[in-house]
Amino acid sequence: MRSQTEHLYFALEKIVVVCGFIFFMGAIFPVLRNPGDVNVSLQSSSMLNMLVQLSVYAAILIFMLRVPWDILRAVFKNPAITGILVYVLISCAWSGVPFFTLRRAIVFTATTAAGLFIGVRFDSRQQLRLVAVALLICVVLSAVFILALPEYGTDVAPNLGAWRGVFLQKNIFARYIVIAAVTLICFRAETFREKIAKYGGLVLAVGLLIGSLSKGSYVVMLVSILLMLLYRVLYFNWKRLIPAATVALTTVAVGAVFVLSNADAFFKLLGKDASLNGRIPMWAAILAVSAQQRWLGFGFYGFWSTQSYAVWSQLHSFTPLKSHNGFVDVLVDLGLVGLGLLALNTVVVLWRAMELVAREKTLESQWPLLMLSLILFYNLFESDLMVVNGFMWVFYVAITVSTQRALGAYRAPVPGASSPALQLASATYDPCPQ
Repeated sequence: MRSQTEHLYFALEKIVVVCGFIFFMGAIFPVLRNPGDVNVSLQSSSMLNMLVQLSVYAAILIFMLRVPWDILRAVFKNPAITGILVYVLISCAWSGVPFFTLRRAIVFTATTAAGLFIGVRFDSRQQLRLVAVALLICVVLSAVFILALPEYGTDVAPNLGAWRGVFLQKNIFARYIVIAAVTLICFRAETFREKIAKYGGLVLAVGLLIGSLSKGSYVVMLVSILLMLLYRVLYFNWKRLIPAATVALTTVAVGAVFVLSNADAFFKLLGKDASLNGRIPMWAAILAVSAQQRWLGFGFYGFWSTQSYAVWSQLHSFTPLKSHNGFVDVLVDLGLVGLGLLALNTVVVLWRAMELVAREKTLESQWPLLMLSLILFYNLFESDLMVVNGFMWVFYVAITVSTQRALGAYRAPVPGASSPALQLASATYDPCPQ
């Protein structure tokens, strides 16, 4: 009886996490609520949105109550993440809209707590499987929406006709389809049914990506495949690593020089211009307006709430509501202090993820490093990093915690454990049963 109860508990826990992933991605619910308005999001104020948000966080909190000390240990062992969270909370002290900043900071704390819980409760392999399930649901439902409910599954002007599936906009749709494809490539199928799901989902994802007409995501998909090949360099021992890394970096450098020397042609191919469709002058205007509070920033979500008109006055006809660059948004909201904390944590997590790849030497072990690379790459052109209810921030935190715990298990062998696999399954690292 006890065993059945535990299995039911763990099954419910996974269902809640998968539903949480779908919520954080902004899939299904926003497009069903208003398919004609691309500005609708779960962050907008309404009683229905509030109920959905509270339901997700309440369900996660119930399961968090089982592992409070593990989460507390993760907080202390990842001081940069803790520093970011504390800094976000105290930034309301100098924000021009202190109560709005405080409300956003509280929701951001809940978003961060969700990432801490996932990092504590599931190891990287289990995270991969849960994300694969969530993304497969989105892929299959996207195909259903496109074919059976085109008024929901296809985008509105100015992207009329492009596929958007269960997401609000084609570029958001393409972004998660790329993540789905990368996740399914790394996923190690253990049964025949899982193989059908993996390869069927991968073929469907490629078809959906083509139908999204998001040329930038075509490039990201190609870059992701190249990164998978590049990260195999980490499989080599140190004697072979230096020449292999030299060859890889030389190849990357030659490719970069070729792209830069033919920049206009590449921009035209992607449907962009040399200003990245207005992003470069926008970034210049934002940095100029924010210069007066460069060190501390304007407070979490404070810059665009108080300085948007100042930016618009320099851009004239262009009236953005975000920087379309996650790092610029962190800089203007939290200043150099906040951006420095984020950079410090990112360097640490990249090193941990690379060390895990070097130890385990599998495509599955590459997944945290690939996910982190995609998060950083996408935030060069979009603002999806430190946002409330954001999938990328949840997973950034989860990768931070799970890589630290995995390396802690490797570096602190359990007496009697004869292999890394046994160490990872020890009391030091308590993964959720499959």
